[in-house]
Amino acid sequence: MSQLTTHLAKVRATDSFSQLTLSSNTDTNKTVGTTVMNLKEKTYLWYIVILRVYIGYYLLQQGTLKYLRSFPQSDWINRQIGDLNQVEIYAWYKSFLIDVVVPHRELFGYLVALGEILVGLCLLLGLLTRLSSIVGIFMLLNYYFGIGMVKGGASLAQQQTLIVALVVFILSKSGRTLGLDGLLFKRH
Repeated sequence: MSQLTTHLAKVRATDSFSQLTLSSNTDTNKTVGTTVMNLKEKTYLWYIVILRVYIGYYLLQQGTLKYLRSFPQSDWINRQIGDLNQVEIYAWYKSFLIDVVVPHRELFGYLVALGEILVGLCLLLGLLTRLSSIVGIFMLLNYYFGIGMVKGGASLAQQQTLIVALVVFILSKSGRTLGLDGLLFKRH
């Protein structure tokens, strides 16, 4: 038992957060089996890649269609949200839309289309995945407060689902598996 205590003390002293070592003394100190559980990033994220690629493709497709259909020049606010004086959304967000977005609707239209294209492309390639996920969450929160709150139902659920998926991408470093982040940010 003293050998186990000494071994655990050494592990704690060297790297207490990266390994959890369990030792078992099975045959009177002749055979010591050691099982090491690594608490650092040793997760295989190939299954999250499928989700990352799909969401990247979806956002890229949506942004490209908006851009090709002259979304920024159109009356996209009334078409997507409705008459701002009639819809029931948060008062602070309604005033933001009326005071900031409506006077600059073409600029915000380009930001929406190009934002979806860039975030989608980055997610598809696994390039700057965390940064693009943060930008994507910002965009989707705006969709959530605008379109999602007005239409509710499936539109609201879609925004919520995409936001949760992007949070998973931030936490899991999903761009390092089958993505360019793995080449750019090599572990040493």
